[in-house]
Amino acid sequence: MLFAGANVALLYRTFMGRPRDLVRDPDFRAYGAILAVAAVGMTVGAAAAPRSPHGAGGGHLRRRAA
Repeated sequence: MLFAGANVALLYRTFMGRPRDLVRDPDFRAYGAILAVAAVGMTVGAAAAPRSPHGAGGGHLRRRAA
């Protein structure tokens, strides 16, 4: 998924033996930083969320429906 948002020409150069072009590209670095911040934010949000007394994932709903 990380490479899906990258420039195709940049990926071509990377896979043709110039991987430093990927790291040096400011757009790709900004894209990676945004993804990293979002991942950390979602992890912190999920860890800080209140727990359900019935367990996570809605398993109690599936048990009642059966």
